[in-house]
Amino acid sequence: MKSLLFAILCSCSLIANAQSAIIRHNTVILDNEELFKLYSIGTFTHQTYKVKNLKEEDLILIDQTTLRNDQGTILMKLIFNDMPNAEAYIPMNVSFKKQLARLLANYSVVKNNTLDADAVALFCKNYGIATYPSKYISEELTGTKTETKEMKKVVKREEKPVVETKKETVEIAEVVEENTDEKQEILLDENGLVKRDITQQIYLSGSKIRQDYKEIGSYTSEAKMLLGQEGKQINIFSIKGEKVGIARFINGDEQCELLTVRDNKTWNIPLPKGDMYMIVKDIVRVLCDKMYM
Repeated sequence: MKSLLFAILCSCSLIANAQSAIIRHNTVILDNEELFKLYSIGTFTHQTYKVKNLKEEDLILIDQTTLRNDQGTILMKLIFNDMPNAEAYIPMNVSFKKQLARLLANYSVVKNNTLDADAVALFCKNYGIATYPSKYISEELTGTKTETKEMKKVVKREEKPVVETKKETVEIAEVVEENTDEKQEILLDENGLVKRDITQQIYLSGSKIRQDYKEIGSYTSEAKMLLGQEGKQINIFSIKGEKVGIARFINGDEQCELLTVRDNKTWNIPLPKGDMYMIVKDIVRVLCDKMYM
């Protein structure tokens, strides 16, 4: 009896000493060691998060998608900075921020203020799109890259019309991925826009703008004095590097002035509450909806 009681006390002691990651003032801590920072940068209706290192440098963006798991729960997509081919998905829930902090800490995704490539690869493998099969997710997305390419070739052969009434010229843009010498071919339509599903979410990866798993352009942001007040100017570029739009706003304003370069038109659009990611994303959405990019 005494030995059993002693074993129970020891196990209780071990459980008490085992620590899980906690969030204190947006800093994720494990075993009294600060690992990284986790911020909520979205709105009440559109949850978005950002992971930064202890130097406040961006590492991971977590945003809502149009995808859902079998239970109908929205899947949040993790985009890793300077790793365009790495992505992971986690179902949204009421304790999402705590769950996310513990997962990233347990996988040691962030080490010495930077992303650990091996840990990111393992995390993405275990939380990849194939982990959440759903009727909302295209079967093409759940296959391997090789299978996806073969599937696209088959679809193209099957959909080729017997008689063509109008010959369409398809342009190909070559894009060099960041930190690699690998060139990626992207199909453009007759208007010079990247061929893609424009209903998909827009994401930012560093300075790159992506939609439907394709790079569609890029942006730059700079501080600007406007009417004697501090503000910002955001320049949006197409996949070819051509300037598409210029957005300017005074810090704290609720509206933004957007100039579309091609036709020299000015648009006044509302600014979302959030950080630069949310602002740029909304500006790009307007440009996409109006077929500027």
